[in-house]
Amino acid sequence: MSCLICQADQEQQNQIWYAYADRLRSKDAFHSAQSVISPDLTSAQVSEHLRQHHFIQPSPPGQGLNRSLALQEALTSFPRYWFYILLAIYKAQALSGQQLYDLFYLDHAQDSKVLRQQLEDDLHRLSCRSFLYRVWPETLAHTLTFEDHGPYYFLGRQAIPLIERLQGMEPESLAFGAYVTSAQQVQEFYLERDSRFMKAIVAIRSNLYRRQFSFDGQLASVHLSIENWYAPVQLHCQLEDGQPFAPSALLAFRFQSNQRAFSYLLPCWFEYDRGTEEADEVAGEALRYGSYYNSLEYQNKFKEMARHSCPGPLIIICDDTYRREEVRLALAQRLKGKEVPIYLTDRQSLISDPYNQEILMRHDGQRSGLMETIWEDCVALREAHATPGTGSLTEGTSLISSTPDSSAEADLSGWSAS
Repeated sequence: MSCLICQADQEQQNQIWYAYADRLRSKDAFHSAQSVISPDLTSAQVSEHLRQHHFIQPSPPGQGLNRSLALQEALTSFPRYWFYILLAIYKAQALSGQQLYDLFYLDHAQDSKVLRQQLEDDLHRLSCRSFLYRVWPETLAHTLTFEDHGPYYFLGRQAIPLIERLQGMEPESLAFGAYVTSAQQVQEFYLERDSRFMKAIVAIRSNLYRRQFSFDGQLASVHLSIENWYAPVQLHCQLEDGQPFAPSALLAFRFQSNQRAFSYLLPCWFEYDRGTEEADEVAGEALRYGSYYNSLEYQNKFKEMARHSCPGPLIIICDDTYRREEVRLALAQRLKGKEVPIYLTDRQSLISDPYNQEILMRHDGQRSGLMETIWEDCVALREAHATPGTGSLTEGTSLISSTPDSSAEADLSGWSAS
């Protein structure tokens, strides 16, 4: 049986949504639906429409954002893990329901119908209260095929003051493009492209659960918190050549031995090669990291990493093994034997098992594992105890008024190969 609400015009559908969203009471939506569409509608039909049908979410009600009320609602009624969900979506720009499930709902819990229902209930409430904006790819232009059919969730207008508070930002400093209030803002191409990269980030975090590693003869656990994930929205800057620069991701992993013999926070950078540029251009972009590491923007933000000339490894994720080989050869041609901590992998292998001991490939063809590579390439940070596991990569930062450290310039010279 077709849904009478889905067949109604957009304004009528929106009225039912607003009636429900005001107090999250099904009875309010039921009375509204009977009034504006048909008295024959049942409460079950209205509830099914609101929770299961793929309609276009309307813009938030009202003329603008009441910042105080939005922040009060979040701080007084949200469970703490919702803050992390909103923070992750802010950093990713969009995450699917499945990606959110893998990121947050499987930590120390078995997959179950109860757990999935909890996820649906959480995201439903956040969407109805306009803290999230929900989109199904099928409601967009239908020109692309998505691996994940959605729905996808964007940051909504009501979440603005909470994100600013969580990120230590000035009020009203969050850019308009960081949140969504209507489907017209969603660009299908970027959503599909970014969701492919986010699938790799989700796999890296979710596959750490209940996993053990061995470092220096010690069994250890590795953790990746949402706070220690730095996204382009946090890293975007302009280099001395006048061109913008924004790493795809910086992940800081907490390495902690089971016997508490060590606890380190170690960095790893990621770039996603979407296959739209020539392989040599991708290799050249990777080497621009050298300019970034010698910039004041980097040294101001990551003081300890700059002080010890130890940014950590860079991983280029290519869409397939053929493309990975193309980029590897282009990189080898540029480096001409110089040792630079750049590694390559293909996306599908990374998603299947990020911690396979041969998941990474250097430009010279040598293989290594992700955790082992981070451990070895961050030896300077470990030996100096510069980034303890209880801290953050940006702790202790202060403005560096002088020019970049000349020793860092020398240590990073291999990055500028041409």
